[in-house]
Amino acid sequence: FAHAHIGDRVLGRLCFLACRILQPATVIETGVAYGLTAAYMLHALHLNGFGILHSIDLPPLSAKADQYVGMLIPGRLRERWRLYHGASRWMLPQILNEVGSVDLFLHDSLHSYRTVAWELKTVTPFLTRRAIVLADDVNCSDAFVDWTRRTQPSYFGFVQEAEKRAVLGVAIFDGASSSR
Repeated sequence: FAHAHIGDRVLGRLCFLACRILQPATVIETGVAYGLTAAYMLHALHLNGFGILHSIDLPPLSAKADQYVGMLIPGRLRERWRLYHGASRWMLPQILNEVGSVDLFLHDSLHSYRTVAWELKTVTPFLTRRAIVLADDVNCSDAFVDWTRRTQPSYFGFVQEAEKRAVLGVAIFDGASSSR
């Protein structure tokens, strides 16, 4: 995977903290690559003794790329991990219908406006009253900002990542009413 596809430590740590604080039953991420952020979230779920991470990944078409998906995830943490191979456009609706609700959602797949907007719009009706949405590389388009204007989370903000010139979007729903 190209360096741009590898999760940042800031994103990984934020994912870990979100899982520890929120104590989610259901976490969904789009985009896995080597699995850095998945490893952080799975470690938190392991410490919680609760929760499942559903990951969707469409790896690059290069030879043997699929064998590298999630390679950073230790075997001892994989019992709480469900990996789905395919595009989020196909897989996300199926997973949402299966799980029924989502406590934590991480967008880290294709960062085009169309994909980010579609993923956020698709997951929104399934977010629990107390949910967190994280989106990597929000500086690539206005999709995250447009989504926060429509959904009006209790809090949203941006975090500069440490290892790449990227910005992470954070939205928190605390149970108060919103436009969702």
